[in-house]
Amino acid sequence: MKTYSKTHQGSNHHLFPNEGEIQNHWAALEKSFFTGSSLQPQILDSVKTAMNNVSGSNFTLLSQNDREANFEQKRHEYARGFAVLFAISPESILPQHYRLLNEVFSKSEIAELCAFICYTYSMLQFCSMVAYR
Repeated sequence: MKTYSKTHQGSNHHLFPNEGEIQNHWAALEKSFFTGSSLQPQILDSVKTAMNNVSGSNFTLLSQNDREANFEQKRHEYARGFAVLFAISPESILPQHYRLLNEVFSKSEIAELCAFICYTYSMLQFCSMVAYR
């Protein structure tokens, strides 16, 4: 399995029934996020892990501890928090959430983060569907 970052070990591509064109494009899309994004692979891994671990619990995007964390820690926490909020309740995302992201990410990084979150969400939905076949 290809490795795109120190912690990333590829995705759930084994769920595809064969080495078809869709699987190859899906894998290429994921690789492009991990190798061509301006976001650090560790942030993408954090987002992916957070979305994989979503439970039904309420989520607070910014805790007191987050306010006291260093800049890189904030980037990780904000990215994970935004991803979890999207996975639990995308309709709950408000302009205030984007203002928080603007504190630690550039506009292009926010666009890449949103694209990666949508990609990951789609992959998780696909995996859920395939798991029941």
